[in-house]
Amino acid sequence: MTKTWILIANASVAFLYEPEWVNSKPTLKLVGEYSHPDSRKKDRQITSDREGQYIARTGGHGNFIEASDPHQYEAEVFARELFQVIEQGRVNNKYQSLTLIAAPHFMGLLRQCIDERPLKNVDITEIQKDYTKEKPHDLVKILNLKKPK
Repeated sequence: MTKTWILIANASVAFLYEPEWVNSKPTLKLVGEYSHPDSRKKDRQITSDREGQYIARTGGHGNFIEASDPHQYEAEVFARELFQVIEQGRVNNKYQSLTLIAAPHFMGLLRQCIDERPLKNVDITEIQKDYTKEKPHDLVKILNLKKPK
């Protein structure tokens, strides 16, 4: 029987489930719950309090401006953390099939991680929705889980 993991995530929270069948009815067993509170912070809480300053030899001066969006950076960090979790599960043969369910932007970040280091011998299904607020029993209905053969 093929084991499946279901990762439901957005940029600040993720839930990892494994489907189980009790009396031929599907349920979701929580494998892990992950949180990245820095993704919810305001920009000024993530970055330094002031831009750096410089003085040029020619007498000019100005401020250094951050080249990246702090929320984007934190989302990328969280995506890499989640990828490590699913990669470790693959290495330990915990699953053979993976369903990724994530908000569209965050799905792109997860895909980047997977493209950098592909998950070998894993069947991956993607759903671009943010179901992180759904309860497990509602997810069973939404996902229309079928018992693997």
